[in-house]
Amino acid sequence: MIVFFDSDLDIPPSQIKRFLKVLNEGYDVVIGSKYLPGARVSYSEKRKAFSIWYRTLVKMLLKLDVSDTQVGLKVFRREVLERVFPKILVKKYAFDVELLTVINMYGYKIRELPVKIEHKHFNSSVNYKAILRMFIDTMAVFYRKNILHYYER
Repeated sequence: MIVFFDSDLDIPPSQIKRFLKVLNEGYDVVIGSKYLPGARVSYSEKRKAFSIWYRTLVKMLLKLDVSDTQVGLKVFRREVLERVFPKILVKKYAFDVELLTVINMYGYKIRELPVKIEHKHFNSSVNYKAILRMFIDTMAVFYRKNILHYYER
């Protein structure tokens, strides 16, 4: 099992155990979501609006049926990452979207769990330049998936 976990500790590490338990119930990937019942998070209205816009874009363009690709707590079976990593090209903000898109295309079972986020740091790296870069990277994933068929086995 491999855990991706944001280092700023806005997500209490105590949640990892719950995610690993669910992974052992027969899933290949378990990811956190701010949008499921039971999630506890507070963040700015600007960030909320961007998050809703981005998740809608991802659902429409990539047909990725998860409610939240960007939460910094994800657990994987090692063999899933070994299989999909050779196809992953994005290194920054849309990395999670590309990774989950390929995992989904390969038929792995993804489960979402509500997450608790306690923002300790209010200076966010999400600015207009980062948003533009994320959009460009997401469009590149769309292009590779739907035009080039790069991710197909």
